[in-house]
Amino acid sequence: MAERVSNIGFADRVGIDISTASRLRNGFRLPKPELFARIVREFELDAAEATRKYGEGARAFGRYLDETVFGRSEDEARADLQRIRNGQAAARARMGEVA
Repeated sequence: MAERVSNIGFADRVGIDISTASRLRNGFRLPKPELFARIVREFELDAAEATRKYGEGARAFGRYLDETVFGRSEDEARADLQRIRNGQAAARARMGEVA
């Protein structure tokens, strides 16, 4: 992979809205077959591997997109999730202090 793509860049390149791009990337939904084909073509993905991940479900396909299209490794994804959880815990602690 030569570049990192944002949700906006991904959405623009395959002709979808940003919320759909986010849902695909985060594994909340699978693309319809026509969109799947556009994604594979536009980002020059390995069709056999993309099809296998698609067949494994939305989460697996989202992780595949995250790594191959968006350029974020699984370790980076885990670190991002941990930062979010830490921020949520800190916010809850602050709310407890305020209450």
